[in-house]
Amino acid sequence: MAEISHRIATVLAVQAVGHGEPVAEANLEFKRQSFLDLIEEHGGRSFNPSGNHEIVEFASPVDAIHCAVEIQQAMLAENKRVPLEKRVLLRMGLHIGDVRETNSKLLGECVETAIGLEALAVPGGICLSGSVYEHIKHKGHIGVEHAGEMNVANAHDPIAVYQVVEPGVEKGQLSLWTELKRRNVVRVGIAYMVVAWLMIQVADVILPTFDTPRWVMQILISFLFLGFPVAVVLAWVYELTPVGLKRSDDVLRQASIHWLTGRRLDGAIISLLVMAVVFLVYENYVVKGIANLNAPEPVSVAVLAFKNLSRDPDDEYFADGLADELLSVLGRVRELKVASRTASFYYKDKDVDIGTIASTLMVGHVLSGSVRRDGNRVRITATLDDTETDNLMWSETYDQEFEQILDIQSDIAQSVATSIVPVLSPESRVMIDARPTENLEAYEFYLRGREYLRQPAEEITLASAVNLFDRAIDLDSRFAEAYAGLCEAHMSAYEFARAPDSFQLAEAACHRALTLDDSLWEVLVALGELYRESGRFESAILELEAAIEAQPNAVTPYLALAQTYAEQGNPELAEAMFRKADKTESGYWGVHRAFGNFLYRQSRFDEAIQRHTKVTELAPDSGIGFDNLGINYLQIGEFQKAKDAFNASPLPSRWTYMNRGLVYFYLGEFEQAAEDHVSAIEIAPEVHASWGFLGDDYRFIDGKEEEAKNAYNTAIELAERHLRINPTDWRSVGQLGMYYAYTGRSEEALARIGQLLENNSDATSYYFATRVRMQLGDLQGAYENLKQTVEAGWPRALLANNPDFAPLRSEPGYAALLAEPQG
Repeated sequence: MAEISHRIATVLAVQAVGHGEPVAEANLEFKRQSFLDLIEEHGGRSFNPSGNHEIVEFASPVDAIHCAVEIQQAMLAENKRVPLEKRVLLRMGLHIGDVRETNSKLLGECVETAIGLEALAVPGGICLSGSVYEHIKHKGHIGVEHAGEMNVANAHDPIAVYQVVEPGVEKGQLSLWTELKRRNVVRVGIAYMVVAWLMIQVADVILPTFDTPRWVMQILISFLFLGFPVAVVLAWVYELTPVGLKRSDDVLRQASIHWLTGRRLDGAIISLLVMAVVFLVYENYVVKGIANLNAPEPVSVAVLAFKNLSRDPDDEYFADGLADELLSVLGRVRELKVASRTASFYYKDKDVDIGTIASTLMVGHVLSGSVRRDGNRVRITATLDDTETDNLMWSETYDQEFEQILDIQSDIAQSVATSIVPVLSPESRVMIDARPTENLEAYEFYLRGREYLRQPAEEITLASAVNLFDRAIDLDSRFAEAYAGLCEAHMSAYEFARAPDSFQLAEAACHRALTLDDSLWEVLVALGELYRESGRFESAILELEAAIEAQPNAVTPYLALAQTYAEQGNPELAEAMFRKADKTESGYWGVHRAFGNFLYRQSRFDEAIQRHTKVTELAPDSGIGFDNLGINYLQIGEFQKAKDAFNASPLPSRWTYMNRGLVYFYLGEFEQAAEDHVSAIEIAPEVHASWGFLGDDYRFIDGKEEEAKNAYNTAIELAERHLRINPTDWRSVGQLGMYYAYTGRSEEALARIGQLLENNSDATSYYFATRVRMQLGDLQGAYENLKQTVEAGWPRALLANNPDFAPLRSEPGYAALLAEPQG
C-alpha cells in the first residue's frame, strides 16, 4: 500500500509554452540544472510532473515567490540568446493549502488550484492566490497587483487572484485600459492627435498664401479624422520588434520590446507637445503682438448717399441703392471700419460739409458721389476724401451702359478699399469682386426694395419692399442679398405690427440668405435680433457672436448683442457690450439711443437723459431723441418737460403719441390721453400696449365703460398672440394680467401675475401686481405690492399721480411711503 503524507505547503505549478501553446518538449527547459539549483536554494522540492505541469513544493510562501521570480528572470536571460521562434516562456501559479504525497507525486486541492492559477497567468507571468498574498505582503518585498475575484479551475468558489509585477516578469491584462497602455495604443493615439493638430495649424497658415480653395483644408481634416481609428487599430494589432512589424498576438511577452517602443513614443510625444506649445505661443502672442504693434486701428470710412442728378426723380432709388450696396460691400472688408448705414444716410440732402460729417461720424475718409441715368446709359462720379489731411485720395467718372453697373460697383469698391488699405487680404478681395447676381432686372428690383426699407416703417412701405424682393428672387433664386432684404423687411413688419406670419417668414428668409452666402454678417445680425424678439436668447447670442467674428469693426452686432444680454437679465454684460459699441462708433446716434434706453430700464435716468440729449444733437430733425427724452422726464415726474420734449419731435411716431398720452393720463387729462392713444393705434394697430393704455383712459371718462372693455379685449387678443411667439416677454405677461383683471377674468389675471412674480422681482413686475390686486379689490395685497414697487425703484411721482391708486391714499403710511427719497 502506498504511503500517504498530509501537510500544509506552498505549491508552485509551472508550464512551459512556446508561442502561447503548451509544448511537451519545452518542459525539458525547466529541468535545466540552473533552475533545479534555484529550487534547491530556496528549499523547494520538485515532484513528478502532473500532466504538462511541473509541481514544486515549498515550506515557505516567501521562498516560493522569490524562487518563482528568479526562475522567470533567468528564463528571460536565456531567451535573449536564442532566436524568437525558439524561445520558450513559463507560466506559473502559486497557492498554499493542504497537500498529500503519494508515490512521489504531490496531490490535493491545493495542487489543482495552483494549476488553475497557472492557467490564468500570461506566458512569462506569475499568478498567486489571496492566501499566498496574505503571507508575503509585508515580508516578501515582491511587487504584486490585485487582478480581482476570479473563477479558478478546480476551485469551488471564486478566489482573490494577484499577479507579480517585477522586472523580467510579464504582467497580464487586468483591463482593456491596461492592455491599451501595454500595446502603446494610448501613446499612439496621443501622438497622432498632436501631429494632426500641428498639420492643421501649419496648413491653416500656409494654404491661404497660395489661394488654395477651402475644400483642400476640408479634405485634409477629413483624412486626418478618418486616419485616427486606423492608427489606433494598427497599434493594437501590430507590434514593432527587432525583426520588424509582427502581429501582437504572435509576439511572446518576454520577447516584446513594447517598453522600449513606449519610451521612444513618450519622447516623441514630449517633443511634439513642445513644438505645439512653441507654435501656440508664436501664433497667439508673438505674431499677434507684432501685428498689433505694427497695424494701426482699422481705417474708418463713411459712405454718403449718392446725389441723384437724373432728370427723373424716380431714379432716386438707384442713386441711394448704389451707395447702399457700396456700403454693404465695404462693410464686409475686415480691414475697414465703415460707419453705419443709418448714420451715413442721415446727411442725405443736407447742406453739411465733408469735414463736419467726418468729425461727427468720427471717420477718417468719406466716399461721396453722384448718379445720372439717361435711358440705358448711366454716368457715375465717385470721390474719396481723406478728411484728416483734406486731400482727395481717389476720384473716377464712369460713363457706360447700365448693363455694366455691377462692374462699376465692383470697381468703385475695389478702388476705395485699395486706396485706404493698399494690401487687402485674399478673403477681402474675393468679397469685393463677388457679384451679387448676374440678372440685372433682379438687381434693379432689389435696389427698389432697399429704397422702401430706407423709408419710415409703415405697413404699405414694408409690403412694397417684400413684393420687390420676392420679384428679385423669382428672377434669381440664388440671390442671397435679396433674401437678406426680404428677411429685414419681414422682421421690420413683425416689429411694426407683431404679426406672427411676419416672424416666420423673416426666419425662413434669413436662413435661406445664409445658406447661399454665409459671409453676410448683416443677416446674422438680423437673425440674432429675430431670435431676441422671440425670447430665444442663447440662439440670438450665437448668431450675434458669429456676426462680430465676421466683422469686428461694425457697430450693429455689438448693439444687438448688448440688447440681447439686457433682455436676458445680464445687465453687466449688456453694459460692457454697449461700451464696446460706443467705442466702435461713438458718432452714431443709434449707439446713444440704445445705450440710453438700457440706462432708462436700469432706472439710471440722469445718465439716460445725457445719452438721449446726444441723440437730439446728432439727429436733430428726427423724433427719436425727443421721444426718448420725453419718456425719461415722464419717469422722474417732470411732466411739463416730458410734454415739451414730445411736442418738439419733428416727426411724431406711435411712440410719441403713446408716451405723450401717458403724460396726459398722469395729469388727469384723460380725453387728451385717449386722443393720443387713438393716434398711436392708427399708426400701428396691432400693438397691444396702445390698446391697453386706451382702455385705461376710457375707464376714467364718463360713458366710455363699454369702449374701455372693448379696448382691453383687443389688447388681450394681441398680447396672447405675441406671447405665443415670445412667452418670456415678462412685461407683456404683466400687462396681459392687467387686461384680464379689467375685463373680469380674475383667475386668469392672478395666474399671469403669479407667473410673472415667479420669474421676476423688479419694479415693473410689482407695479403690474399692484394694479391687478387693486382692480380685484385686494387693497391689503395691493398695498404690499406697492411697497415692493417703491423699494425696487419705480418712480414715486408716477405712483402718486396714478388715479388707479387713489383708494390706497387712506392707507396708513401711504403718504410717507411715496414721500421717502429713493435709495
